[in-house]
Amino acid sequence: MVEGKKKSRFRRSSFSWYDPTDWGYKPSTEFRFTVKMIPLVIVMILGFSLGLSNPMSFAGGGRQIINDRAGDYKSKLRDAYSLIVSRDYNQAAVLAGEVAKIDPENVLAHHILGLAHARRGLTEEASASLNRAVELDPEFTMAWYNLGVVEESRGEFVLALEAYMTAKELEPDNEIYSNAYNRMNEIILNGSNWDFRETEFQRIFLLAVSAANRGGEEDLSFAENIFRMLLLDRPYDVASMNMLGFTLAREGRHDEAEEVLIRVIEIEPGYSDAWFNLGMLHESMGRFEEALVDFETAHHTSSLGSFREIAMVEADRIRELLISETIITPSGYNGSQ
Repeated sequence: MVEGKKKSRFRRSSFSWYDPTDWGYKPSTEFRFTVKMIPLVIVMILGFSLGLSNPMSFAGGGRQIINDRAGDYKSKLRDAYSLIVSRDYNQAAVLAGEVAKIDPENVLAHHILGLAHARRGLTEEASASLNRAVELDPEFTMAWYNLGVVEESRGEFVLALEAYMTAKELEPDNEIYSNAYNRMNEIILNGSNWDFRETEFQRIFLLAVSAANRGGEEDLSFAENIFRMLLLDRPYDVASMNMLGFTLAREGRHDEAEEVLIRVIEIEPGYSDAWFNLGMLHESMGRFEEALVDFETAHHTSSLGSFREIAMVEADRIRELLISETIITPSGYNGSQ
């Protein structure tokens, strides 16, 4: 699909200024972000995340990244990292690039190469290198965070949110990751002039689906806000509307959830996921006859064999429940889409 012309969709983007000597990373001063500040932001934030007080370790759980991820090229990568600290980014990129070429699966080489690119303002190259690092090691928390910083500097706020969210999930007690995620979440939710490219829309939709399925209080709040935001952009998007109903149901807001799910069916009567979720909702509300109709309709309207079977199982369970008048706890809503 051809992506639309990119527009400026957000009113503002503000960073919190952090004191690199304060390892609690407490924000002290707010300032407004402009394009001219991008190099400064990259230098400062990535500099702090590198842990400059100790050139042989990065911040983030105190892990000795050089020793853990350098493989057979510790000496060369140690030199490359030292060159970043001394601000010789060109030579750092050369050394890290040599290792990455010889050993394409060397995680640290790609990470250092990404940092060197970022320091030189080559944000597309930095994004590619850091994406390769997290692809090779999905639990490399600092690489996820630094990827978020780079994507944010490129104006790719959805990608930045995804990276910050991953870092936060990997290290939930890390204050700087939580702050970055919360700040980016606020920037996106406070945005105006919504005009998402299709890839952006799908990415943030899937992030919200993942959060809704996890079901924590913070996750559900995030998911609800995102689905409502997406519906501002596309008021008749039944997938977002269905997931909003699913999320409201998990939050215990049954009347609101029912209203949203019924609206989905009014727009698209054959949307089987909404019928299924409505069945689970009606069951949880004690309205078993309606739940039976909902599950049977989900079965008849779905084109997916596996989903039809699940819907029929639920319908049979409700039918037996009505016969025996025995209340059974519902197994859960369908948050797969």
